[in-house]
Amino acid sequence: MSGGENVSFAEHEVLKGKHETLLREHGTSISTIELLEKKLKEALLVEQKGEYWEKKYLELLKKLETVENNIKDLMYSEVAGEDSGAAALVVIVLSDDDEGDGSESSGGDSDSENQENLSFYL
Repeated sequence: MSGGENVSFAEHEVLKGKHETLLREHGTSISTIELLEKKLKEALLVEQKGEYWEKKYLELLKKLETVENNIKDLMYSEVAGEDSGAAALVVIVLSDDDEGDGSESSGGDSDSENQENLSFYL
């Protein structure tokens, strides 16, 4: 059919129906793609949060290992008769801050509400 041909009213109605159907399918496809993009972004955020907390956990394990080693070294030196005469101060900082969500601004100062310091002398 060339651009100058006339179509019957029945053919026009069939083509109009097909066009409307395609427009609805197009709208549904666009909505589905937008929903899938949103779900993908949410999944990526969850994965990033998981990686953040895994990193924090490993950091705390490393700090714990260091403290335990320092305690062993101190106990070993006391058993061997080495007394330095000074007490060692151990400070452990526990923080529940969440740096990845962008809901808080960092002004350079640590937020004392989200930190708990545990300190003791050895």
